[in-house]
Parts: sequence; structure tokens; C-alpha cells
Amino acid sequence: MSNFIYVMSRREVTERIMEQDPSSVLDRVKVISILDTGMVSPFITSVYSGFPGVQTFRGSLLTIHCDDVEDETDPWYQAFDLTHADRIIKWINQVFPGRKLTSELWVHCWAGKSRSAAVAKFLSGYMLVPYACRDPRRELTPNPRILKTLEEAARWA
Repeated sequence: MSNFIYVMSRREVTERIMEQDPSSVLDRVKVISILDTGMVSPFITSVYSGFPGVQTFRGSLLTIHCDDVEDETDPWYQAFDLTHADRIIKWINQVFPGRKLTSELWVHCWAGKSRSAAVAKFLSGYMLVPYACRDPRRELTPNPRILKTLEEAARWA
């Protein structure tokens, strides 16, 4: 079992699940899915909602809706806020008691560069485990607003 937090794109998560028997993935992987406001990822959601004859793994998937912005000045976008940060921290504490990473944790957003990198970087320090990008060619640029908001929420958790 790998004690890593993996940063991935939505496409990479979908491909990795499709390469394997979904129930084997569900047994060993937890996913934080960061989607643009109003976006859905039907395949990933259906995998974690359960297939006929397969145990349901709803607690293994956390979906957060926010846009990849660094400020909240544009009313058309939903910036990451303390509500999002609180949901992530509470979910981590529930799924990984004592902050012990007992399975792989995949954090994905659309491109797997900014939002997911920020959450993975924060969780790496919060849980004291390394994080890595599944695609070593991709440059990670963690969203500073998300990092700052998660750090602020962790002080109050």
C-alpha cells in the first residue's frame, strides 16, 4: 500500500479507474474531486456511488465545487473559501483517523496543476506524508488562495 497523496487530472483519475476492476480501486483509494462550479464528473461519481452488486463507497469520495481563481472579485466564479477548507479537513479527519494515511489519496481537478496541487501540498504537511504528481512532466503551481485558506481553517479545526 502506497502512503502517498497523488495529484492528478480528471482524465487521469478516470483512466486509472477504467484500467482496473473498479471494486479493487475502491478498496484502496480515496478521492478528493475538485470541480468547477456547476460541473459534474459522472463516471467518477458513479464509481464511488456503487455499481450493482458492488459495495457503495460514498465515504471514499469528497467533491468540492470551486473555480480556479485567486480572488473573489468576479461574481461569475466561486472562489475556494473556508467552507470548502472545513469540508476537506473534516473529511480527512473522518476517513483517516489520527491523520494516518491508510490508503492512496488521489486529489484531482480538471488539469491537475493548481487546485489539486494546493490541496495535496496542504494535506502533505497536515498528514506528514509526501505528495507527488502522477505525470512527472507536469509542473505543479499550487493555487495560493487555496493554500492560505486551508492553513487558516486548520488553525481552527
